[in-house]
Amino acid sequence: MTAEVDRIITKKTGFNPDLSSNHIRCVCHKIALIVASGLKAIDTNTSGLTKCKKKTLGHVPFLDTIPENNNTQGAAFLSGDEDLDVPVLDQSDEDCEDETDELAGSPGNSETMAGILSKVDFVIQRITSSSSKRSEFELWRTKLDDPGPTLIAGYGIRWNIKWQSRDRAYQSRNVINKLIENEKDRQERDGGKSFYQDCEITQGDWEIVKRLNDILSEFYFITKKMEGDHSSCGMLLVEYQLIKDFLKDRLGSVTENEFRSMLKKMIEKTETYLAEALACNTILLTTMLNPSYRLSIFLAYFSSHHKYAKILLQQKFDERKAELAATFSSRESTPQQPSQPQKTSHRRPIDDLNLFPGAVESANTDKLANYLGGKYKVLPADADQCLVWWKEHHNEFPTLASLAKDYLACSATSASVERCFSAAADICGRDQGSLAPRTIEKSVSSHQWLKQGFKADGDFERAQVIVSQDLVDHHESRHEAATASK
Repeated sequence: MTAEVDRIITKKTGFNPDLSSNHIRCVCHKIALIVASGLKAIDTNTSGLTKCKKKTLGHVPFLDTIPENNNTQGAAFLSGDEDLDVPVLDQSDEDCEDETDELAGSPGNSETMAGILSKVDFVIQRITSSSSKRSEFELWRTKLDDPGPTLIAGYGIRWNIKWQSRDRAYQSRNVINKLIENEKDRQERDGGKSFYQDCEITQGDWEIVKRLNDILSEFYFITKKMEGDHSSCGMLLVEYQLIKDFLKDRLGSVTENEFRSMLKKMIEKTETYLAEALACNTILLTTMLNPSYRLSIFLAYFSSHHKYAKILLQQKFDERKAELAATFSSRESTPQQPSQPQKTSHRRPIDDLNLFPGAVESANTDKLANYLGGKYKVLPADADQCLVWWKEHHNEFPTLASLAKDYLACSATSASVERCFSAAADICGRDQGSLAPRTIEKSVSSHQWLKQGFKADGDFERAQVIVSQDLVDHHESRHEAATASK
């Protein structure tokens, strides 16, 4: 795809952007591939599970697997979570029990990590697929005063959905154990087949689930962070390095062969993607133009690339300075109110690392030296606020600000774009494929505004009256239906 974009841009403008060589691979895809490599090492496959023929309550992924081959076309990926509005099963539990074997297969060998996870997934899917079991779950959650969340089914291949499913199950493990105990008592009393196929989840099993979830939670946090509304490319190298450090730290604290095999595979994959990112000049420049890192991050973590990165930045700085010399006159920035970045409870060792211990507010006329020396330094914890920093200090560093405007616009992930494509596909179906791009854009925007409760006025006031009345009628009909069913 990038080669075709290169061809089109070159044909229309005469300038070759060389995107084939400077293509930034989506970090959310890469994180998913790192996780997949680790889970494959412990063989947590879903071969024993099949999709339910009936809809289940909760998250139901439906995407294809993500091939790592960059030449493969049509690979889809959504790294964010999707809250699907799925109706509750109306069928009786007898109907569901008739399809026990089709619903969730059978639990695996409980002596292996893959078997334990398969067993936990099986029980979760059995509970979420039955309306009576969901009701029993809510009842005992109240009786046991358990603050754990409701369960979601972990169908599909998306690792983050499985992580959420098992994380919720672990938090509600007391309720799940109670339901299994109740089923065992019922079977001893009345006979018949066990709804959970005689599965038992021990405390040791739950600890395995928790330890795996603790590892995957770091990837979940990084994925959500990189999907945020900020400049992400300048954070890419550091995030890969933090993943690598996190995995090595965990590797030193585990003794089980399965965990060690998983972590080693993840480290190997992370090192591959880190080397790939370090070979991209665009990523090197965006990292240095992030005021939380600048050139000091290369001394701290990527010393082998420090000299090359410094030469690269100086070269781009001189080129841009020459371009701006005739049209741009620098002036000192006026003092502005410092920005207040959003704080997060997820803290990492690098967040409070002072990369510029010798920084002073000098009057040096060399703007590049002042910047690299740490003037107006910010901590790595606020790396996602780099655009705010440049807004406050762009007048003092005009040449660097011009570079930052170009390079910090690069995104490290395509998740938001693909989410937009998915929204367009949901709104504009196959029979509307001939719509103009501008019409699709208007439709998607209008749909999002309606979902968020925006009221149209002016030329669209009459349309808003119709939409508002339709919403009122819809809510009234749902209320009447609910009242009639009682």
